[in-house]
Amino acid sequence: MVYKQNDLRTLNLNFKSTQNLKVQKMNKNNNIEELYNVISKLRSKEEVELFLTDLCTPTELSAMADRWKAVKMLNLGIPYREIYEKTGVSTATVTRVARCLSFGSGGYKLLLERTKNENLLNTLTEKNTTQKIDLKKTEPLNQPNTNLITDL
Repeated sequence: MVYKQNDLRTLNLNFKSTQNLKVQKMNKNNNIEELYNVISKLRSKEEVELFLTDLCTPTELSAMADRWKAVKMLNLGIPYREIYEKTGVSTATVTRVARCLSFGSGGYKLLLERTKNENLLNTLTEKNTTQKIDLKKTEPLNQPNTNLITDL
C-alpha cells in the first residue's frame, strides 16, 4: 500500500496521541495507587475527617455519605423507591450502589461487616456499662450492729 505524505503525518499523529493516552492512563493509575496508599496511612476517624474535608468539596462528601446511606438501606432490603423518598438519593445512584453491592469489588460488604461487628460490640459494651445501680432501691448491706458492742 502506498501512503501519501499527509497520510503518514496522520498515522504518526495518531500513534503519538495513542502513546500519549497510554502515558496519561499510566500516570492516572499511579496517582490512584498513591491515593490508596495515602488513605491507608490514616489512623483515626479524626484524621480521615481532616483529610477528606481537604480533599473533597462539601458536595462530593455529601454524595459519598448519601451512597453509604443507600448501602446500609439496601442491605436492610429497603426498596429503591423508598430509599429515594427517604434520602433524596436518585434511583440511578441507588441502582449503581446496588450493582456494586452485588458485583463490585467487595468494599461495601467489607465495611458493612466491620460496622455490624463494631455496632454489636458497642451494644454489648453499653449494656454492661450502663447498668446503673439505683442506691435507693438496694437493700442495706449486712453491717455489724455497733449498738451491741459494749465496752469491756
